[in-house]
Amino acid sequence: MGLKTTTPNRKTTSPWPIAIALAIAVFIMQGLITIVWSSTRPQTISVQDYNDLETSLTSQLDAQKSALAAATRERQSAQLHNKRLEADNLKLKREASRLLRIEQLPTQVRDATPSQCIRRIQDLCDGVQNVNPENIGALLAVLVEIQKNGVINTAQDAKSSARQTLYRQIQTLLKEIDAYGGPIRSDKTSTLAAVKAYQAKSKLKVDGKIGIQTFMTMVKAFQEKRLR
Repeated sequence: MGLKTTTPNRKTTSPWPIAIALAIAVFIMQGLITIVWSSTRPQTISVQDYNDLETSLTSQLDAQKSALAAATRERQSAQLHNKRLEADNLKLKREASRLLRIEQLPTQVRDATPSQCIRRIQDLCDGVQNVNPENIGALLAVLVEIQKNGVINTAQDAKSSARQTLYRQIQTLLKEIDAYGGPIRSDKTSTLAAVKAYQAKSKLKVDGKIGIQTFMTMVKAFQEKRLR
C-alpha cells in the first residue's frame, strides 16, 4: 500500500490591486504637489489688468490732487476774507475814534466793535419810535453834536442861535423823560442846572457836560418810558 503525498494548495496573488493602489497614491501626491505649488508660486498679472490698475490709481491720485487744490484755494480765500474784515474793522475803529472819543463810551459799549456799538445805539433809538418827532429830532441833534465835539458843555454861554437851539433841544429831551419840569428855554443857566440835576439823579458825574455816557442814559430812559 503506497503513501499518498499531499501537496498544499498555493493561492496565487494577483498584482493588479497593488498596481492600482500605487497609481492612486501617485495621483494623490501629484494633486497635493500641484496645490502647494499653486499657492506658493508668484501670481502673474496680465498686461490689461496692469493697465487697468495703473489707470485706476492715476485717477484716484488726480482726484486727490484736485481736492487738495480746492481746499488750498478755499483756505487762501478765507484768509484773504479775514484780512479784509480785519482791515475794515480797523478802519471803523479809526473812524469811530475820530468821531467819538472811545474813553467816553459807557461800559456797555466800550468793549464792543464799532458796528456793534452803532447797532446797540440804533436798537435803543428804535425803542422810541412812538415819541414825538420833535423829541426824535432833538435826540439826533444832541447825538450829532456829541459826535462832532465829543461832549456838550452846557456851562458855555448861549451866544449863537445854534447854541440856543441846542439848549432848547436838551431841555426838551430832559422834559420828555421827566427829568425837567420847567419851561423850555435857551439860556445857559437853566440848561446847566437841569443837566446837573439829571446827572445827580442818574448817579453820573455831575459836571454839566453831556458826553456819550450821559446821552446813553437819556436814550435808555426814552426806551424805559416807552415800555411803561
